[in-house]
Amino acid sequence: MGRSPFYTSGRTGLRYQDEWKAITFGRIEMSFHVYILHCADGSYYTGHTDNLENRMAGHQSGEYKGYTSTRLPVQLLWSQECATRLEALSAEQQIKGWSRKKKEAMMRGDWKAVRQIAWGTNNPLPEKLQ
Repeated sequence: MGRSPFYTSGRTGLRYQDEWKAITFGRIEMSFHVYILHCADGSYYTGHTDNLENRMAGHQSGEYKGYTSTRLPVQLLWSQECATRLEALSAEQQIKGWSRKKKEAMMRGDWKAVRQIAWGTNNPLPEKLQ
């Protein structure tokens, strides 16, 4: 008899086998991602997930009703792996508060520009931050 696709655990809240990555020493290890999508209307959407591939498929199919479903197609521009869901959620919330310019600098890896934008365009960066 085949293995059930369901993995039930009241303690972890996981429902499906594909929601977990590996079980090591009785602990479930998962990876989480924060990501930025480029929408068809030119806007950016920032989110987080524990399965980037499935989340992208859901966004592309319009499965997730809301912001991206009315701005298809979407393209993944940037993602970063996080150790915990809380870390991914925190990064998502922080990035959502950033300007478009600051998000673009981060996606380019231009950390000097990110610092300058955060500091303000009318204020020169302190020498220790340059």
